Amino acid sequence: WVPRPERLLAFDSQGALVETVPLPRLQPGNLLLVGGLVVSVRQRSFDVIADPAALLDRFEAKVEESPDDPQSLLRLASLRRALLPEDATTEQMAPVLAAYRRGLEACRKIGLPDQHPTHLTLRNELFAHAFRQARISLAAGRADARELLVAARDSAPTEPQWIDCQALVLEASEG
Repeated sequence: WVPRPERLLAFDSQGALVETVPLPRLQPGNLLLVGGLVVSVRQRSFDVIADPAALLDRFEAKVEESPDDPQSLLRLASLRRALLPEDATTEQMAPVLAAYRRGLEACRKIGLPDQHPTHLTLRNELFAHAFRQARISLAAGRADARELLVAARDSAPTEPQWIDCQALVLEASEG
């Protein structure tokens, strides 16, 4: 990789130009390739340049190679989530949640303990989404709010999360 004004040039091992990527003006510095990202490091500043589609393709290929690897599924789901807008629709979230669920199933399949960081992270992500949807439903006064809260509570990976959710279940059950 060679930074040029307004461009980043990529060369293969033979020295042939492979790719030209338009970029904002980069000052001289060092380039690092970090996990599919290009990082330009200079005195007092750095830029991170990413190709989200290429990263997604790379993560999907890793999952195809190892379909039962919980960490690969977690990375794929996390990247998919990061590429969505904050107010993502149910349809947009579906592939993200599917990847988290596949990761959780892979954890169970290989016998990963409940408190393993990957297993816990997958459970936390699913709980956070379920709890967020339940609170939105509760705030909107929808009839399904209590059912969503109960489902979120039952998926809570930690006791404090269970207690927070249970408090809302009790509040929603009042009267």
